[in-house]
Amino acid sequence: TLSHAAGGGAGGADAKQDAQAEDYVYTRTMSEERLKLRTFVRSIWMSGFIYSVIIFNTIVIAADDVYSERTQNSWVQSISIASDWVILVIFTIEMLLKIIGLGAGFRAPDDEEMDPELAGYFASSWNRFDCFIVIMSWILVPMAQFSGADIQRLVRIMRLTRPLRAFRGMRRLQAVQMLLQTLPTAFPAFVDVTNLMLFLLIVFAILCLNLWGLEGKLHGRCVVAPNRTDFAKGLETQGFLQQPAPVLCGKDGFSCDPGFVCSCVPEVLPNGKIETRPYVFTDPLRGDQGCLRQGTMRPWVEGLQTDEPVCPDFGFTCWDSFPLALFTSFKVITLEGWSQTMWYSQATMNPWAAIIVLVFMVILVTFNVVNLYVASISNAYRDVRTKHRVIEQRKNFEKAQMKMSADIEKARIRHEREEAIASGDVEEEEEEEEAS
Repeated sequence: TLSHAAGGGAGGADAKQDAQAEDYVYTRTMSEERLKLRTFVRSIWMSGFIYSVIIFNTIVIAADDVYSERTQNSWVQSISIASDWVILVIFTIEMLLKIIGLGAGFRAPDDEEMDPELAGYFASSWNRFDCFIVIMSWILVPMAQFSGADIQRLVRIMRLTRPLRAFRGMRRLQAVQMLLQTLPTAFPAFVDVTNLMLFLLIVFAILCLNLWGLEGKLHGRCVVAPNRTDFAKGLETQGFLQQPAPVLCGKDGFSCDPGFVCSCVPEVLPNGKIETRPYVFTDPLRGDQGCLRQGTMRPWVEGLQTDEPVCPDFGFTCWDSFPLALFTSFKVITLEGWSQTMWYSQATMNPWAAIIVLVFMVILVTFNVVNLYVASISNAYRDVRTKHRVIEQRKNFEKAQMKMSADIEKARIRHEREEAIASGDVEEEEEEEEAS
């Protein structure tokens, strides 16, 4: 009942009175001119004008591109340079007016829920950020007109910080406050979910490393067979890779089409070890010369071709080592070409093994563990919202208690006065006052 009574029309009036009382603490010694200026710089009209400038500055930044940078006397560049000076002057005037109207005031209020700007310009961290941007802009913008590309790049970075000023107004919106408080609240849960996901990625990476990586199964390629009997028999194509794209194969997986044989994989020696260089498939007499023409992982460093075994996708879809297996597992759970990775793995080994392992990885990690991040954010937002509701209810209850105490005090005074009137004391007091 108390919270309901406080939530009516009196709630807005009480909030307005509280704000006026908070403001009076810092304005009681100010002149009337400063009070008017203080009201103006905190008015909705001033905020609307500054937000319009921010929106215009954002549009100018978005209109800039590489073509306007390379074109002399570009209208985009002309507008950008002129707007830099105009916006800088506007922000400077705003800063000076606020310092005069609000006062310098470095100390923030003791009440955390109170707007720190009421205590002075520099009491607000956002105002200090604005002051820093304005001062740095006055240093860098003139220098950019006469300096090289490095200073101009710094000016661009400073320009990108101006739209951040829009967040200062959002902090007063309760819904935005709750959203901004949600991520820090959900961070401990994020750590737990990340640890679980890393554990599962490590397990799957080690599993795939042992199934496909240790024997280099993803290196297998279909090459032209030496005993072809089709139309290409007389052509010197022995050993060339099957085209138009390299086709993966394996002893326990995909069998190459007629006229092709599976090659490019180092053999497993009788002692269980993997064949080292020189590989049999690189022998110019006995080997498959097409394997010498495989593309390298980094053509700009290693050249265009290599005789080393190579995994698909320039070597980045691979289970050959733990780092590569971990990277490939991460790529699978992001669903970035995961089906292609499964097809590669199916072609080089028992197809059902690839289906079971990779599909289970997607279902377990992608569809369940990754969604735990969403659940963590949802739970954190619910906790933050509940906390805000409890605080709001407590405030309403305290206001209702104060209002009830004031009503009781008024009723007591009225009752005492009525009793005094009934006993005649009030008339005597009034007569004495008239006589005096």
